Amino acid sequence: MKMLKLLLFGFLFSLAQVSLAEDYVDLLNLSKYKEGDAIPALGENLAVGLVEKTGEKYVTVLKDSDGKLTVPANLSGEFEILMKMKPEGRMEIFVVPSDNESLSKVRLTTDCCSGQLRLEGYAEVQDVAWNNSNINDYRLLISGSMIKLYVNGLYREKAKLANPASTVYSSLLMNHTGSNFQLYELKVRNLSGTSPISSDNNYETGKQAGIQQCVTNPSSCGINVGSNSTNSCIANYATNGELHIPCVNVPGAFGKIETYDVWMQQQAGAFVFDLDLNRVQLR
Repeated sequence: MKMLKLLLFGFLFSLAQVSLAEDYVDLLNLSKYKEGDAIPALGENLAVGLVEKTGEKYVTVLKDSDGKLTVPANLSGEFEILMKMKPEGRMEIFVVPSDNESLSKVRLTTDCCSGQLRLEGYAEVQDVAWNNSNINDYRLLISGSMIKLYVNGLYREKAKLANPASTVYSSLLMNHTGSNFQLYELKVRNLSGTSPISSDNNYETGKQAGIQQCVTNPSSCGINVGSNSTNSCIANYATNGELHIPCVNVPGAFGKIETYDVWMQQQAGAFVFDLDLNRVQLR
């Protein structure tokens, strides 16, 4: 009988672990993206990176750009935020209340010397084991007026908040994410049981927004379009996946700039375009 109780307890404990794991909501959902894809649905100047050895994807920032990640949320009472990341030297992370009052935002900054995340107003600090790669697992636990930071499974520090327990946090914001920034995981869950956010980060809408961004401003996608101000040089995207760029400046021999009219075809299911070599014409 004792053995049966132990087996039953083990089974129920396993179910509880599965249930808790399912409560987390993935705010990145990078499975549908390919390496190099822009992610306008998550913020500004963001793209997908890839670890070749493991196939693991992460959010990074376009070269020579200042990135900004913004995702909506619905967090209140007691909740958790999980982040696996390599912070950038001067980045800031905010958990923003719905009233958007600056004094009540939860704020983390990057230590200028170590590159490690710290809570604003932190206290009761304990040593933890940091990874040499500076890619660490961060866990924020917010309950009422107290916030605690855990690193790689160990308690790191805590801070007090001026917010009432009824505060609703409506978004997560990461500012000044430079080219060294890598975000592998961003998950949330409300321990009160309410849904923290829809798990669908609207991939299709984000992809179409990225396409429109390339059409409106080709240079933001690495496409150098000629400076001709007439309508004949406006890039156009068609619903069949064709992207027509009438004016592309290409450095020729001895530094001479030559302007080409080109067509590109979008690959199925991806924000990637192939150059149609049969329709490249010198203007």
